[in-house]
Amino acid sequence: MEATSSDSMGNERIPQDRGDYSSSIPSDWINRGEDELHGDFGSVKPSKGDAGDFPCDAVETGTSSAAMRPVFLGNLSHDATPADIQGIFKCPFVSYAPEGSDIDPNAPIGVDHVDMKRGFCFVFLKDATSEAEKLRVEHFVSELNGL
Repeated sequence: MEATSSDSMGNERIPQDRGDYSSSIPSDWINRGEDELHGDFGSVKPSKGDAGDFPCDAVETGTSSAAMRPVFLGNLSHDATPADIQGIFKCPFVSYAPEGSDIDPNAPIGVDHVDMKRGFCFVFLKDATSEAEKLRVEHFVSELNGL
């Protein structure tokens, strides 16, 4: 074991490992061909897992789920509170209802909870009850992101 030394303030200094790690890098990482650098990885294709590996795998292409993803809101005042954020969704400033739907365009958007950070937050919305409701919420969120 190496001996420890101290700095000018008398604090103990612990020696750092200064090993040579270049031998642990496989040569094929260094000698990549032009095809690999431009995204052609030959016959390597992403594998498709069994349905049920992840919650989103059960949804087929072309279909949609009523589940809502968290919404990121940034550039918030450091004084903003979760109640302020919930108020934005309680009284939407954009009236929108998809054509042919019977939903209220001014209805509050359900908020499950707000994960507040300093200057930004994640808003977890309640799952939509219909496809038309999901479209209305997504339209509101897209308008909100345009501010």
